[in-house]
Amino acid sequence: MITQRLRLVRWPRSGVTRFNRPWALFVGFVLLFFLHGDLAAQVLVSLPKLTVSPGKKITIPVTVGNIGKEEITAIEFVISCDTSVVNLLGVEQKGTLTEGFMMIANNSVAPYNKGRVKVAGASAFPIKSGGVLVNIPAIVAANEGKSSIRLSNIIFNAGKPESKTVDGVITVRVPGDRKGKQSSDRHRK
Repeated sequence: MITQRLRLVRWPRSGVTRFNRPWALFVGFVLLFFLHGDLAAQVLVSLPKLTVSPGKKITIPVTVGNIGKEEITAIEFVISCDTSVVNLLGVEQKGTLTEGFMMIANNSVAPYNKGRVKVAGASAFPIKSGGVLVNIPAIVAANEGKSSIRLSNIIFNAGKPESKTVDGVITVRVPGDRKGKQSSDRHRK
């Protein structure tokens, strides 16, 4: 069995060491270029930070950033929150990037519920730009509170492009109340 040792060659005058296999250096740069392309292909998917009044129906937009040269023809994700603060009702597509998609939202068959909804959809006509992907309708609790809203298990197409998520927050607060205490106007009635 023949084995070769990797040799470092020292330049005579400068004392600088160089790699004696220039083709390996070229292959390394090519791999770095392609890996960098895959890292750059991540799509940002984000949820907002909302401050809302108790007992209201709200819409939570799920937004996608620039998708570059990619085209999205299928989506799947799970959105979750604290049900003591907000109940998720399903999915709305009107006026969104997925308006022509066949879409389904599961918030009633285990393990999904009003605080954990799975959304999936597909279309023959791809999404080619960023914007509001879908809207999630929700009912806010009658009490003040705060809940993070999280995205997980996001899959575009069959896994490409990959995604990066930014979770959101819903804060339920009585209007005019800045410190979480009841407004003095409410007690004057």
